[in-house]
Amino acid sequence: MIWLLAACASPPSPPRVPPSETSAEEVLERAHDALLAVSTVAYSYHFEAQGQMAMAPQVNGTASLARGPDRHSARLHVVSILSPPPQVESDEEPREMEIASDGVRVTAANHSGTKAFDGLIEEGADALIPNFGGNGLLVPYVDPDPLARERTEGRASFEGRETIDGVECDLIKVMFDDGTSVRWGIGVDDRWVRGFEEWLPGLDAASKTILRVSSLQVNPQLPPDTFVVPPREGYARERLATHLAVGATFPPLELHDTEGHIVKVGGSTDMPTVVVLGSTQDLLESAKAFASVDRITATDARVLAVDLPALETGAPNDRWTAANHAYPLLVGADDATLQSLRARMPGLIYVVDTKGIVRFAHTHAGAVPASELDAAIAAAR
Repeated sequence: MIWLLAACASPPSPPRVPPSETSAEEVLERAHDALLAVSTVAYSYHFEAQGQMAMAPQVNGTASLARGPDRHSARLHVVSILSPPPQVESDEEPREMEIASDGVRVTAANHSGTKAFDGLIEEGADALIPNFGGNGLLVPYVDPDPLARERTEGRASFEGRETIDGVECDLIKVMFDDGTSVRWGIGVDDRWVRGFEEWLPGLDAASKTILRVSSLQVNPQLPPDTFVVPPREGYARERLATHLAVGATFPPLELHDTEGHIVKVGGSTDMPTVVVLGSTQDLLESAKAFASVDRITATDARVLAVDLPALETGAPNDRWTAANHAYPLLVGADDATLQSLRARMPGLIYVVDTKGIVRFAHTHAGAVPASELDAAIAAAR
């Protein structure tokens, strides 16, 4: 694919409004509008963890991002240098990681381990992004609906101001019902994001992660080769394919439901099978994806949900049970099945035809279009 990102002038900054004359919610809305006017961004970053998470590595690096039609097709290039935290005495050398995506293909390298990786997003290669560059990503710059959760689900409040890289920023904290809290550093004049902090449920108030950016460039011209990690001589190469693509054979598996019955997945069946796979947390956070799945009746297709973390324990998750989905949850597996699943990490939702061939693959969180699912089931008969 050949394309060129045109250079753009920076969008006009929103008018400055003191905190006393606006609300935290309005700051988030203005940040949303300002972020939507950004097509490309480049910056340096520093990431660290505090409190009960303070043993995590500190990360310094650079990032270049370009907005795509959706979050998963965004283009990116992130370089990360991981070092032991200051309180840890270690002779370990910093580790350098690099990852890029052009919206279709992912390339990456562990420069400290002289290993290179590449793969297609449709086959799940983007699953490597959180491990290689996730700490340096400011997602609002590539999200088609920036700060959506903060604007619609959380309780927002002002927490003062902080100067980040010489820029005065409003600190907007947002608390969510699941116990998670985030705090964004949003430029007072330009409403661009320069900082992010996150508190996870179950940890004390001093435990958080912090991301700060510097040398922020908005709408720079980024040539196409920005979004590729070039091959290096002497590196061992590994092909990434964590999801099953349409047309692939779904591995025949034997799993156990919550009552101990054996349920076969893949292979020849009398009717199409809709297979929902993921961790309990992923499944619950992607509840919207199941609106079109929950309405499927036994005459349309067989629907099965697989809770990956529970496959070894055989114990259903109470939160999933409380969600009351109308199809069985598979929670146990023998050693051979576990090894098969570890070898190819499944995606979120597949439609498998009566011969065990994948006819539909929804490998990202988010809603599943009912029309696409219906068409896949019809084609799988």
